[in-house]
Amino acid sequence: MTANIEAASCGALAQIKEDLARLELQPDLSDSVSQHYEHLEALSATLKTLGIVDRTIDQHVVDIFNTYKIELLRNIERLRNA
Repeated sequence: MTANIEAASCGALAQIKEDLARLELQPDLSDSVSQHYEHLEALSATLKTLGIVDRTIDQHVVDIFNTYKIELLRNIERLRNA
């Protein structure tokens, strides 16, 4: 899962959505990941409404997603080893 920043508006969200679509997750986990993505979409829309430029929004979305991704992968590994 890598999220590359795109120059276009919401490029980060599009890349994150593609990355998440490639994952094979159990339904409960998939629902949680989808909900997190929806929160990123809402955050992006709110920041845009506040007049934040797209490139800045993308950077914030990528930063938040990368933190989430690290925790998600850490928890998946912990569950596998339990």
